[in-house]
Amino acid sequence: TLAQARRKAEDQIDRLKAERAGLQAQLRNQHAELSRLRSPSHPSAPQIVEGQDVIRDNERRVTEIDDELATLERDLLDEAEVASALACRGVCGALGVSDKRDKVLR
Repeated sequence: TLAQARRKAEDQIDRLKAERAGLQAQLRNQHAELSRLRSPSHPSAPQIVEGQDVIRDNERRVTEIDDELATLERDLLDEAEVASALACRGVCGALGVSDKRDKVLR
């Protein structure tokens, strides 16, 4: 049903937001550690390279999450939108409207 689909999407959004928050906390810590490693008293090039790789991977994942969240939130339908889409089905089709209503009608 529509309610189940919406709940599933909302659960996915919550999971992604939690993952994103965890990654952002890790990134703060990783940047701080990288700064510490770059100090003159800690010359450790291999650890710096490794730290940069981890940061890059985590930043990439944050970007992926942002893209997934944008898609999920954009496509999230509610009952009012469905009712509106069904109510104006003929009018929307005649006008060539391309939005969430089209997704509901397909």
